[in-house]
Amino acid sequence: TEVENYKDTRGAYPSSIEITGIGKIFHLKYQFLVDGGFQLEYSRGFMVTETYDSKTRDWTSKGWND
Repeated sequence: TEVENYKDTRGAYPSSIEITGIGKIFHLKYQFLVDGGFQLEYSRGFMVTETYDSKTRDWTSKGWND
């Protein structure tokens, strides 16, 4: 991903990124974490949120019933 490429060239993840285009439609959020990682989060609709964690390199899904 572009975020991973940024880390490879600069040594760390960006502290913030500008969300544009389709990212705004899905309310994509980028959060730089204190431990040096990052999380991406977006809404899938019907109160379901998907979250990516750079440490585990895994997506989790949370819904209205969680």
